[in-house]
Amino acid sequence: MDYKVYCDGCFVSSYRSDGLILATPTGSTAYSFSAGGPVLDAHIAGLVVTPICAHSLNSPPMVFAGQRRMALQIHSTSVDEVYICSDGFNEKRLPAGCIVEVRRSPKTVKLITFNPADQFKAIDEKLNGR
Repeated sequence: MDYKVYCDGCFVSSYRSDGLILATPTGSTAYSFSAGGPVLDAHIAGLVVTPICAHSLNSPPMVFAGQRRMALQIHSTSVDEVYICSDGFNEKRLPAGCIVEVRRSPKTVKLITFNPADQFKAIDEKLNGR
């Protein structure tokens, strides 16, 4: 798919890839990391944008502050079918030229309370089988 990424209304980059992952720190340890993106510290209120199988070496994952408003614009002449979903649910087809806006919700959910080292210990155990 071909698309453009904007941050707070400013153009960031054009991408061509098999897809795009937008992840919170929680999603960065699974979805983004498996596609070559960074693992974000759980205490960062940020968002990582990671292309899936980018068709260019000039398409690095990028990290944005949590208060930023992101927008993704599907190429206006795209003939490929483009879908959006959240955690594999609510799949929806997007038409060529559409713009998807993504921003952090003002509501938060506390899933797990970590002591300062728990996140990194858990990642080490899962990735290295220790």
